[in-house]
Amino acid sequence: MLLSTLKIVREEAIRLASGIDEVSIQTESLNRLWFLPSTLGTDVDPKKLKSGLLVSMNEFKVEVETSADGIATQALHHILPTDVVVTYKLSTSGTLKKFFAQVQTSTLYSVDDDPSAAANVVSSRDILSIMRIATRVVISGAAILPDGSCVAKAGTMNLCLAAKRHSVPVVVCAAFYKLTPMFIPHLDEFNVQGPPTDILPASEALKFSNVCVANPLFDRIPAELISLYITQSSAVSPSHVYRLVAEYYHPEDFRQLNR
Repeated sequence: MLLSTLKIVREEAIRLASGIDEVSIQTESLNRLWFLPSTLGTDVDPKKLKSGLLVSMNEFKVEVETSADGIATQALHHILPTDVVVTYKLSTSGTLKKFFAQVQTSTLYSVDDDPSAAANVVSSRDILSIMRIATRVVISGAAILPDGSCVAKAGTMNLCLAAKRHSVPVVVCAAFYKLTPMFIPHLDEFNVQGPPTDILPASEALKFSNVCVANPLFDRIPAELISLYITQSSAVSPSHVYRLVAEYYHPEDFRQLNR
């Protein structure tokens, strides 16, 4: 969110310094970049900059708040009434709830611990069995990485591997603000650990000596296991995620952050 805000500040400063309303992005043609006026060292009026930023930030805030609704409106374009859809933990995802509220699928299965999550709730042990009749897998992403992979709730990896085994396409619903310009080479080093008692009760753990209970909350899903990303504005393939990075972030900001 901070990097997105910095890009908005840069664009507003360039707009005021150059006197044009349209700001060129990093993926523009060389011809447009050549004729874009240089604004290095140009001072801008702080009051005008603040006024423009407030308008831009309000638009950004509205886009974030309505992103789930934008994703839901695209459900009819990707889910057919005859599809058999498998999702993961529907009870904990507001985005998926809005998404499936827009479609009338013949069958919806949710790998969930909450029996009221969906009409058909299956356990993790039944993933391979239910995948034989599935035609779509729809999950919610916690973060989208520049290489097309994503970070999702722990347990999603098993669902995606089963989908690949049975050639079932995997669709990831994620808003634009979940796109990150930074790579995560080793998720284990950055993963968030949940309470160990969710896996093994304390009364049982005390029976063993030197026991270390790991409860990672996220999985990293490789790009080759994902068929499509659905954002609030469009659907993109994992191989084109890098273009969204240039749209929402300025390369100089995350280049310095990676240093």
